[in-house]
Amino acid sequence: MIYCKATTMEVNMLKQRAKIAWLKGGDNCTKIFFRKITARRTSQRVYQIQNEDGNLLTDYTAVTGEFVTYFKKLFGGSQRQSQNLDHLQPFARYLISENEATQISAPVQRSEIKEALFDINEDSAPGPDGFSSGFFKATWAVTGEDVCRAVMEFFNNGSLLKQLNATLITLIPKVQLPTKVGDFRPISCCNVVYKIITKIMVKRMQLVLEKLVDNCQNAFVPGEVYRIISSSLKNYYQAIIRKNYLPDAPSRLIYRKHMIWLTGTISWLFCDYSNFRTDSFCGSNNASLQHLSQSP
Repeated sequence: MIYCKATTMEVNMLKQRAKIAWLKGGDNCTKIFFRKITARRTSQRVYQIQNEDGNLLTDYTAVTGEFVTYFKKLFGGSQRQSQNLDHLQPFARYLISENEATQISAPVQRSEIKEALFDINEDSAPGPDGFSSGFFKATWAVTGEDVCRAVMEFFNNGSLLKQLNATLITLIPKVQLPTKVGDFRPISCCNVVYKIITKIMVKRMQLVLEKLVDNCQNAFVPGEVYRIISSSLKNYYQAIIRKNYLPDAPSRLIYRKHMIWLTGTISWLFCDYSNFRTDSFCGSNNASLQHLSQSP
């Protein structure tokens, strides 16, 4: 009985590592998983990369250094002095009411924490601690109280362990044969407690997001906007097909703009002063964002 249980646990662990969704409910053949893991490691290994000058780097230290330098510039930014943006305040079209601010800044409840946890995909990549949301879901009767205390400690006192705020950056190739660092897309693998905190903040901000976001930026608002975007994309591709397959169709010029992770390059100083100002948004959310960005 114990052996069967241990074998099942091993297979589940390997299944998550191998990311083979189609094998759910299939044969428990661990050789398949091991071969898949080995193949993934081999295909994902970066042996050489081009630097900004176009020189080919093959040394392991040089390759890793190029990645570190690139993403330090992307995520770290440069030291800038805080700017006074009071002159933009008159252009704010909507301010949070006292009732809305009360709803957003209300004390976090245990039921809210549990709901946020169980909303996280069990197969999502774990953070530096190695625990996925599936672990905390299965052991909620044991670990639930500690998780709730950690989350409440953050919202009540702004305290968050640096181990919980640590993040792994996984690089996903954007092209078939990547040759430079820019050909990789960074994916952040955060700890579950961190994900719970951000989910709670996002869910509360969604209460007023539709009023805060301008119509020209409605791609960030869920709901009707998806229908609008789908319709626009449909018209866009119809225009492409018409030009490609109808010789007498009018000429159309199509621009391809490469957008570099804009949300990852926005300065925290700007966020502190713009949308999340105490008098225009909500003081508790402003404090929470500062705690996340400044925690050790």
